[in-house]
Amino acid sequence: MILVGLRALLKSFAQFRPPEPSDAEVPDGSPSPPGEEGPIPVPPALAPLPSPPSRGGALGVALLGTVALLVCDQTLVGAWIAVGLGVVLWAVRRRRSAASVEESLLDKRTRIAAIRASGRLDVIWFYALPLVLPSLILLVRARTWQGSAFSLLCVLAPVSLVLFAGGRRLAAKLALAVIVALGLALWAVVPRADPGAIESRLLSGPAPASWTPAALVPEEDQFQLGTFFLSLGDPLVDWEQSVRVRRVFGEVYDRAGRDPDLAGLPGIMSATYRDVVAAELPHHLYVYAPSSAAPRPVVLFLHGSLGSFQGYLSALKALADQEELAIVSVSFGAGLWDRPGGVERIEEALELCAQDPRLDSERVVLVGISAGGRATSLAGAAFPSRLAGLAFLSPAIAPELFKDLWRGRPVLVVHGALDRRIPASLVEGAVSELKQAGVETTYLLVPGEDHFLYFSDTATVNAALSEWIRGVLRSGGESGTGGRGGLDPDRRSRVR
Repeated sequence: MILVGLRALLKSFAQFRPPEPSDAEVPDGSPSPPGEEGPIPVPPALAPLPSPPSRGGALGVALLGTVALLVCDQTLVGAWIAVGLGVVLWAVRRRRSAASVEESLLDKRTRIAAIRASGRLDVIWFYALPLVLPSLILLVRARTWQGSAFSLLCVLAPVSLVLFAGGRRLAAKLALAVIVALGLALWAVVPRADPGAIESRLLSGPAPASWTPAALVPEEDQFQLGTFFLSLGDPLVDWEQSVRVRRVFGEVYDRAGRDPDLAGLPGIMSATYRDVVAAELPHHLYVYAPSSAAPRPVVLFLHGSLGSFQGYLSALKALADQEELAIVSVSFGAGLWDRPGGVERIEEALELCAQDPRLDSERVVLVGISAGGRATSLAGAAFPSRLAGLAFLSPAIAPELFKDLWRGRPVLVVHGALDRRIPASLVEGAVSELKQAGVETTYLLVPGEDHFLYFSDTATVNAALSEWIRGVLRSGGESGTGGRGGLDPDRRSRVR
């Protein structure tokens, strides 16, 4: 896709080659008769462009700009910066060539008018649209000053270029100074160390760069921008639901911002963006293991599509504090766990549990959400003896992978009745299959909730997890009459 974009971009630039100058086209500089205004002389190097940008050029720039700005990978950002510099150099070259053609005959007003007549400013704006439009949306939707500052920086970048190409050098320099100041301010406040008890561990692989948009823009603002486009790119999410998702996520990040262990925690969303272009992923974990007299049971969490959100940690930390648990959250790019390396990342986390004296590797409960349910199914088949229980939240569940190995052992499934991405009927079919195979399955269907259940009704999901985990830990992950995982009788009306 990137090569296609580059090829289309180069083709579009090729058509902007200025016509060769001729002596007949050079203005003679003779003044107009008194009281009459002659046409503004346009030097040959600034003659109107032969044709507007091609559709291929538009597609190329849209592909490159969107991928580079949303993926935020160092290589792609560098490529997009190179494209921008190419536009700048092209504009400068055009301006200098114009100045070399009898510049003394043209006053400042005439030169600016000639530049505008050349269509150069329109071309610059055309190639800046993939940057400006998302930035304007973020400027309106941002919840933090960092998000507002970054969006303003992105808007000012093409503005400064237009000012420079239009001959307004002082204004261009002022805009550039503001850009530099905003960039330095954003870079200075990028989180680089764990603020509290939650550890952001990079086991191997590339470390997230502190200068990419994924680091400069807080995660909650990335979600505000992403959910704005959610209804446009996802047929299963309408505009009303995208508004609700923005509100729900805003509340989640408000709670996280008030938690000293989460506020300022370095994010790992850059791994998601790298995964989009199949770049090397960091081997990363979040670990929450407060000191205690004995090793804590572990909730090993597997995220869903689009990455390891810090919003998950806010909900999981509340569960861990209530039940005196430890949390290990595995990061695996965009959450495509079926790919090579997915199961190995889970095994890597299990090894960490065995090596960390604060963690009880004999009492590990695996919890997967959404696409992480598929990973939980894979891990349940790969490591049945190392896991005490399996929990699925709004899951993509594959019972055929593990049901024979989990006969008589505890499994919890929590799902929203209004989930359109993974309909409840599919989940109920998987639950029936597990029960028929003899798996001790507890199923909680939450009325009025959709796929984002864990964010919109965290209290209900955590209550179900708490009761079930207590039962699992009492029974040691095996079946029993009174010790298996389950929910209290007063909650049975919502359990099937």
